[in-house]
Amino acid sequence: MKNIFKSFLLLVFVFEISACSSKEKKIESVDTKLNDQQVISPNESIGTRGEDQAVFQRKYDLVNELVKIEDEVYGLQDKVYGSPDYDSKGIYGKALACRKNKALKTGELSFIPDKSPVVDEDQMKVARDSQTKKLIGYLEEDLQKRLERFKEYKRTLYSRQDQLEQYIDKCEVDLKR
Repeated sequence: MKNIFKSFLLLVFVFEISACSSKEKKIESVDTKLNDQQVISPNESIGTRGEDQAVFQRKYDLVNELVKIEDEVYGLQDKVYGSPDYDSKGIYGKALACRKNKALKTGELSFIPDKSPVVDEDQMKVARDSQTKKLIGYLEEDLQKRLERFKEYKRTLYSRQDQLEQYIDKCEVDLKR
């Protein structure tokens, strides 16, 4: 039943992505002015719109939001799959080691999820900068789509982390028998 639900969610996600990719999103202009505004912090305030709508408003610094989610995703990917830069094997490496020890003890090789990449590498383009006339590498992507893509990466990596940790727990119990 879980697999059917996951398949359905994946199908809905694919249709949603394909529908969104066919039309470019325009930057929406919003009126952030509030009546009777009271500042909570530099990015947060409360106030009213019209006569009877009290609102809380938070403004996000998009540079910080993007850097934050990218750092989270890359850090989580290193935690789950390890990083050759730091010679770490991650949770996936721990699961493989447990699988190997279990196979040596029992003679059976249990299933372990594939180590499939989650984060797509950015596809840099080569061009000439119109202002400096120098050759550059650059990437241009719709900001909203990039934020949504990294949020999906984060959900997928947390799911894989849970799967691998459950596998390790079961494997370690089996080894103690």
